[in-house]
Amino acid sequence: MPVPAHLQAVLERIDEAAWLAQRSAKRAYALDGARRYVTDREARVRTLRRLGIADGDHRAIIAAVRERLALDTVLRRARPHDPPAPIRRWTLLGVWIGERRLMFDTRRMARRFTAPPLTMAAA
Repeated sequence: MPVPAHLQAVLERIDEAAWLAQRSAKRAYALDGARRYVTDREARVRTLRRLGIADGDHRAIIAAVRERLALDTVLRRARPHDPPAPIRRWTLLGVWIGERRLMFDTRRMARRFTAPPLTMAAA
């Protein structure tokens, strides 16, 4: 059924606002998952075990997560009518964000215990 032009503009703005709200909710969900992953050691171990990723170096975990996200993307494109569950993708994103935060926190903490650089050594 045709819609008058002045109503069509309103409907398009509503659709855009709904799309932005959905995108914001997805981002908040991923960031909340990353926060829980970082703060709760048991949740981190459980999540890594469920994903089949060995706990160890942050870089190795990030590399494994990136591989699985790439595989998820390939599977979603190859099978548009039978894609992998989106909760797995959001879990992987939460793990990736959480591991990056843990890696940066570890670096920041290690800097406190290292010797200060010798700035006058060249003089």
